Amino acid sequence: MLDATFFGRRAYALGVLALPLLTGCASQSPISTTDAFQDTYSGAVSAREYGFVRPARDAAGNTATQNRRVVRTETSGGRSGDVWNRVRSGMRLDLHADSRIDSMLNQFRRDPRYLEKMSGKATPYLSTIVNEIERRGFPMELALLPHVESRYNPAATSPKAAGGMWQFMPYTAREMGLRLDRNTDERRDVVASTRAALDYLAQLNRRFDGNWELAMAAYNCGPGRVDAAIDANRQAGKATDFWSLDLPQETRQYVPQILATARLVTDARQYGLRLPAIADRPRTEMLVSREPMNLVRVATSSGVDFAEIQRLNPEIKTGWFGNKDISQLMVPAGTGAKLSASVAKQVRVMSLTDA
Repeated sequence: MLDATFFGRRAYALGVLALPLLTGCASQSPISTTDAFQDTYSGAVSAREYGFVRPARDAAGNTATQNRRVVRTETSGGRSGDVWNRVRSGMRLDLHADSRIDSMLNQFRRDPRYLEKMSGKATPYLSTIVNEIERRGFPMELALLPHVESRYNPAATSPKAAGGMWQFMPYTAREMGLRLDRNTDERRDVVASTRAALDYLAQLNRRFDGNWELAMAAYNCGPGRVDAAIDANRQAGKATDFWSLDLPQETRQYVPQILATARLVTDARQYGLRLPAIADRPRTEMLVSREPMNLVRVATSSGVDFAEIQRLNPEIKTGWFGNKDISQLMVPAGTGAKLSASVAKQVRVMSLTDA
């Protein structure tokens, strides 16, 4: 939700966000990770099957909350082309560091449509994720973490209550400033959860002295478990890099899954696979109102399919008929003006690029 100072400055607003349209998205009802991973490949691990994510000790709840509450802005700068090119150009990690990466890569190659499936599921969200990673200057391999986590499904829920595309556990989500209550679960808000996940990964990266492999491992099994494995190796006189640590089996495969997929993305043809392009363009807009919106009435009066609006806002759990907290809404690109006109007393048009 937006903070009060925003509404003091700009009472009603329509903003544009570089978030692709949820074409073919999952239903509004959350699905389990068991369902989300029906296409998991033999031997690969469902990275959120056990919901291991725990908060970093230095979780800056106040800072994260401030980051979450600001208006979401468009950051694509009008780019055109293939988002995967931006992913490739931003990769920085060693994709040949260990034989486990080779083994996982060969496993994924057994499915000739592995990258096609991934690209299809990433299409609605990848541009948003890449924008946020670029803004922070992080390695672009992190854009593939939600593929391993949930197959880019913002409605995914694990048996251990991890939720959303980035599979936050409830406690961690709240520590990182995400709102979870009776009406809203921001773990399923693509923009809010992406920013929170990258904030959390930044904390883990600092904790492990800039080592992204250890940060990703800690995202999976918890920083305390990684700390314990490092201490054990140090006392035994062994190396303390990720590849040398005694970690849970899921975590030992988790990082190789991300890096093996990154290698396939770098040169799909070399591995006999096809990676469909993802057009780099905004696909949604955001309506922001100071007054609660009756979303059914908004959709009916504007001609926008209500089910589509529901799919675009999976974080909203209840209150679709005028809940006091529903004052911002994702809508398909190009429909914002029409929707705004249908509720002219509540919403006006503005650019959010200067927010």
